[in-house]
Order: sequence, then C-alpha cells, then structure tokens
Amino acid sequence: MKRVIFVLAALSAVVAESAGLESAVRKDDGEPPFRPLEIDAEGVPVEGLFTYNFWRLQTSAEKTNGMHRLCKIWRDATSCQAIPDGCKSELEVTELKDGRFLVDWVFTVVSTNLPPLPRVGIAFPVKRTFTNVRWHGRGPWENYPSQRNDTKLGVYAANMSLVSDASHPDFGYRSACRWVEVVEPMGRGMRIDAVNAPFGFSIRPSANKAEGYFVHIDAYISGAIAPGQPPRKRPETYRLSLLMSEI
Repeated sequence: MKRVIFVLAALSAVVAESAGLESAVRKDDGEPPFRPLEIDAEGVPVEGLFTYNFWRLQTSAEKTNGMHRLCKIWRDATSCQAIPDGCKSELEVTELKDGRFLVDWVFTVVSTNLPPLPRVGIAFPVKRTFTNVRWHGRGPWENYPSQRNDTKLGVYAANMSLVSDASHPDFGYRSACRWVEVVEPMGRGMRIDAVNAPFGFSIRPSANKAEGYFVHIDAYISGAIAPGQPPRKRPETYRLSLLMSEI
C-alpha cells in the first residue's frame, strides 16, 4: 500500500474507521477530527496532527492597543480547540478514489456580540526534511489580502531556511494561493490545492526547530484590529475547501 505522509496518514486513519464505505466522511460538532494540539504562547500548535486556528501574530500597534484582550475569546478557542458559543462549525474529510483527500470546512460566526475575528484556518506539521516550498499565488515576498506590497500572481519557490530566520518569524504571509507544495530535496512531499477559493498560507517552525515546521492554511486573515471597531450586523460565513495529496 502506498505510504502516505504525515497529515495524509492521519486522514487515512479517520477513513479506516468507516470500513465498507466507498467514500468516508467525518463530520464534527465543534471538535477537531484529529488529536488536539498543545498551543504555545503565540497561538502556534507545537504537537499533534491537525488543528483549528483563529489567532495570528499581533502587529506592534495591536500589542499596545489591547487587541490581545479584545480578541481573547479567539485566542482561547485556538488554545483549547473549542468552538466558541455563537459559532457554527462543520468539517468534512473525504477520501477520494484517486487517493487524494478533500477537506471542507464551513465556519460561521452567528452572534454579533463576538469581537473581530483574527483568522480562520487550519495548521498541520511537516518534517524538517521538507526543505522547500512552492506556491501559486502572490509573491515573491510577504503580502496580505489587505496589503499586497506590489506583489504579482505567479509561481514562486523558497527555501524553508527562511522560516528559521529571525527577520521572517511567520515566513511573512502569502495570499491568493491556488496551491502550495512542501517538498524534500528529491521532490517528494505534499500538495494542497484550493477548491472553492484561493487561500493564504504561512509556515512557522515548531517549538523545537529540529522537529520541523507547521504549515498554516487560511480561509481568512484579518487586517489590523483595534478597539472601537463597529460590530457586525449579520452572520459571517467562511469556507475552506482543500485537496491534499502526496507528490
């Protein structure tokens, strides 16, 4: 049987629980489908396989304007891996006949009493042997949906050593991505393709850098958050649909 790497192996385990089905689907009730993760002080998963992520690094202004306190509920949701009251979450993981996995997550903030949302995404680990990343999206340098910095859509590549550089604490950020690949020197690795809409991604080292990296794939990441922002007037729905495969 073809060996599947890391997250794909975890997804295979989920599918194995539903023997006899041509296409197995796992739905959630606000809990992650895989082993919960421990989250470090910056909201970064440090062990495990797959996690929700509602938190992001703060800007210098946000560190002084109280964003940490204002958005505490989202930081706690990431740390505890628990969906806050006033939100709905439905996650489906389907093994396709060609061996790929379809991950489809719909997250809705129903309550208008919740603070601004910093991020909606998932994260998963890759080994340190994965030394390169390629993507189709905006680049080549850091860019965000709200700040593209004169970047252009295209296919780009970078070495994972950027992640360990203190000047690149979050591997910057890359937006409007159609796909991203993380690969070993000989080319073997994992590919994530967008299905419903382009995604954003970033890569960060694990707590123990010798263990590897965490890849973050986001349906949404906010711009600057400050107290006094007007409240939402209606529910907000985010969807992240991905095809994950071995290459």
